[in-house]
Amino acid sequence: MHPFPSVWLPEKIDLFKVSLWGKNGDFKRHVYMCLSYEQKEMGFQVVNVDSERFLPNWERFHRLGGFTDFIPDTNNDGRIFNEYKEKNYSHVENSFNVGCNKPVPLAEISSIYDKKIRLSDGNKRTMWLIAQGVNAFPVACPIEHCQSLLSLAGIQT
Repeated sequence: MHPFPSVWLPEKIDLFKVSLWGKNGDFKRHVYMCLSYEQKEMGFQVVNVDSERFLPNWERFHRLGGFTDFIPDTNNDGRIFNEYKEKNYSHVENSFNVGCNKPVPLAEISSIYDKKIRLSDGNKRTMWLIAQGVNAFPVACPIEHCQSLLSLAGIQT
């Protein structure tokens, strides 16, 4: 038996570094994300998605739960959202500001139905990332939806 409890042993974690870009295409900074412990335990897989392919397939304001604060602002290429400018999302930004010491959990795909992607967790994080101009970002996906997600919005690596 090892003299130290298992919680003291180093744990391998997979960090994802996501690049944020300015409106002029200039690099702003990196943010860090990872699978949560629960997502790992449930067997979720990581799928990198293309923001421009993800956005039109993300069911965030149709029929479900009234996510009306995610309506795109078409005057700005759909990159910034109306409510993002009006509501206080500083808690989301603060989470991303901590850096690699405390990476933000990946948004979680709950289902893909009729070519619409639904998230069970991470709607505001996803909206914040897209509003910051990310080209691609990782999401946690149940294994049974990975192929559908890849065909709708995924990036083959």
